[in-house]
Amino acid sequence: MEIIHLHGLSEKNKKNIILFFFIFFIIGLSYVVTNNILTDIGFIYESTYNRTIIINLDDSTTGQYKNAYPILNEYGFKATYAIITSYTEIKNSQIKKMYNNGMDIESHTKDHIDLSKIFNPFTIIYELKSSKDYLTQLGINSDILILPNGGGAYNIIYRLVIGNYYNYSRGQLFNASLDDSYYNLNLGFNCYNIPSVALGNYTTFQDFKNLINETTLKNKTIIITYHKIEDKSDTYLTVTTDTFKKEMDYLYTLNVNVITLKQYLEG
Repeated sequence: MEIIHLHGLSEKNKKNIILFFFIFFIIGLSYVVTNNILTDIGFIYESTYNRTIIINLDDSTTGQYKNAYPILNEYGFKATYAIITSYTEIKNSQIKKMYNNGMDIESHTKDHIDLSKIFNPFTIIYELKSSKDYLTQLGINSDILILPNGGGAYNIIYRLVIGNYYNYSRGQLFNASLDDSYYNLNLGFNCYNIPSVALGNYTTFQDFKNLINETTLKNKTIIITYHKIEDKSDTYLTVTTDTFKKEMDYLYTLNVNVITLKQYLEG
């Protein structure tokens, strides 16, 4: 249960928080009535894909186009790119080029703000709608929201608001060392909190192989998420270009299904 304490806040802040939940309630109720449902639980239990890897690249960094995109093309893999529309490092022409080549382009909000830390409902709506509109102007229909840091994924009110603009959202990122029950899509997932595994410079190649082997041997489906793909590792979320190439080569050698998140969700 989530409890919000109003002690110590100014009267103005208290009113803003109350307004926040009131507006979210109205928006959520409108969504429920419009879609003729009691609650938007959205839990999906079954998968039609086995031995499947879904590659996500978050934050629209330069190396994702310059380094990762050519490697994906080399192996014939398609991936999902999550675009931060206010400061994407990938040019619009490059985004459109990838999209036209079969890459999945989805929203990562406008400013990459953790939605669970925003208490102004208009800001949240602006983050969701502005990002979607930006991609629409590029001729791209984004119906999947990639939540920054998974923020808001566990809150039913946030889910209802997200549902006004997107059909799905990918939520929490888990570490590859956790038990696979956290991120195995075959076990079922909520369509507004789809789990994935975050990879970085803390992930060894053996970790990667273990993760993929577990997936293929037991006919599972998982999402693996990259952030920065650079020639040199400069942050914990960076995977070097050589490592990314090595990992894609391993997927190719195993002959696993590599598809986009949209392909998985919409067939």
